Amino acid sequence: MKKIIDIKGMHCKSCVNSIKTNISSLKGIKSIKVNLESKNAIVEYNSKIISIKEIQSEIEKLGYLTDDSSKRKNNILKTVAYGVFPHIGCIGFIIGSILGVSVLMQFFRPLLMSRYFFYELISVSYTHLTLPTIYSV
Repeated sequence: MKKIIDIKGMHCKSCVNSIKTNISSLKGIKSIKVNLESKNAIVEYNSKIISIKEIQSEIEKLGYLTDDSSKRKNNILKTVAYGVFPHIGCIGFIIGSILGVSVLMQFFRPLLMSRYFFYELISVSYTHLTLPTIYSV
């Protein structure tokens, strides 16, 4: 069998040599030609001994992406990027808003219900404004 495998992540002759050396050493591989410019490999193999999936898996173990791996990773990335993140943000915002308001209301309710709270705020403000002014002179 002869198959063309697209390979992403190759940048130099060392990448080409690494793929050639590792894949050609597998049982069932008759020949392999790796092209840096077209970012692919033409593999001639015995399908009774090794499958194309196994060859792609070996290329992926070397740190490169093949046809199948890039499709799977792109689908996962698209799912996360377009589906999960925006929804997590919205749900988190809604939960945070509800809990935040509830918690803050529980904290501030006794203060707001006090008839002296306004006067206490005025005295705190007055103290924090006048004391630094007096001590800075």
